[in-house]
This record gives sequence, structure tokens and C-alpha cells, in this order.
Amino acid sequence: PKLGGLVIIKDDHATDEEIKTLNDKHSIVVRSASHPVPDARSVAGANEILQLASSSDDRTLILVCVSGGGSALFCSPRSPLELEDLMATNSRLLESGMPIEHMNVIRKRLENGKGGRLAATAYPATVLTLILSDIIGDPLDLIASGPTVPDDGSDWDDACRLVQEYGLNAGGNHELPKAVLDMLRMGKEGKLDDTPKSSHPAFSANDQTKSISENILVGNNYAAVMAAAEEAEKMGYNP
Repeated sequence: PKLGGLVIIKDDHATDEEIKTLNDKHSIVVRSASHPVPDARSVAGANEILQLASSSDDRTLILVCVSGGGSALFCSPRSPLELEDLMATNSRLLESGMPIEHMNVIRKRLENGKGGRLAATAYPATVLTLILSDIIGDPLDLIASGPTVPDDGSDWDDACRLVQEYGLNAGGNHELPKAVLDMLRMGKEGKLDDTPKSSHPAFSANDQTKSISENILVGNNYAAVMAAAEEAEKMGYNP
């Protein structure tokens, strides 16, 4: 079977040797992009991943590795939005003090790959996702805006409610770009499709035995804190 793929990382988060090994031995290309505000590299990498996913078939196994930070690194604006709209949106969300789980309710509606859309794009391929959580409670649909997780927990109404609550509306202290507010309004009015839910075939049972999309939590804040405490104790500290 042919192995290949693409990884998007933050700047300076892989050595030249690691990048060369992945490329030469496994045909996995490593791209760098900006965090926490996306840039043109985020869009280019995301679109490349979405293209790879859309070219898969029912004999393809896609392994997705997701961690906190993925919302900025994996960023493909939903038409007619432009990168500048999403850059401004990310900045306004950060300024508003909104917690990450609320930010992602909004962001997943503005892009082509978030809120389960990556898995939907890959259908009918089998998608296995390994997730490293940065959110308390580990809500899989919100970590990196849940690119491979059905979005059963939120809708356009929730996104619009958060816009009002955090002053992101027109005239608010952290006003979002007009194009973004227009998209959210159109979604609430039922003029745009929402993120895929559990009923989408990418998430529903295959032959009534198993789903072809599976998400596995491999690490979280609790595991990291406990590991640090254990290591500190070994060094003679009292954590």
C-alpha cells in the first residue's frame, strides 16, 4: 500500500532532520504555519490536506493527528470569506476573552475543514483520528474545532448567541468583519448548510457493525500534569 501525507506544524516545531526523515522515508510532507492567528501558509496547507482527503476512496485509510492549535494551522476559509476575514476574526475572538471551546463553535462554521467537514470530505475513506486535548473536559468536537468529529453539540444559533454575548456583533467592542457576520446571519436564517452531524454517512454505521470514522483521545491536560508531578517527585520535589 502507498503511504503519504502532509503535516502542518507551528514554526520551528520540527528539526530539519525530522522533516527530511518524514519526507524521504514516509513521503510525508511537513508544512509550517502561523499560530494563534492563521496566515496564507495555513490556508495552503489546509487546502492541500482537503484535496488529499477528497481524492481518497473506500480502500483508503486516513490517519489524522490533531492537537490544540489546529484551528489556526488548519484554516480553509468558506467562500466567500477570505483569509483576512478569518485572521481578523481570530484576533477579535482572542481580544474578547472568549474561552477556546466557545471560539471553536464560531470558527468551525466559517471554514471548509472544521466541525466534521474533513471527515465528510474524505468519505467513503476510513478515518482514524488521534487527538491530543488542550481543553478541560476533552470535548472532541471542539479540540482544533473537531475536523473529524460530528458537530452534534452546536449550531448556527449557538454561534450567533456567542457573537452577541461577547460583543462581537456590529457596533460591539470586538466587532467581527462584516462578511463573517453576514455568513452567521445567513446560516441562522437557514440559507447555508451547517456542519455535518452524526447522521452523515461518514459517521454512521458501516454494515451496521462499525463507523468508518473513529476518534481516539490519546492525551490531555490531566495526563500531562500527572506526568510532570511524577517526574518532579522523582527529582526530589514535593508536587
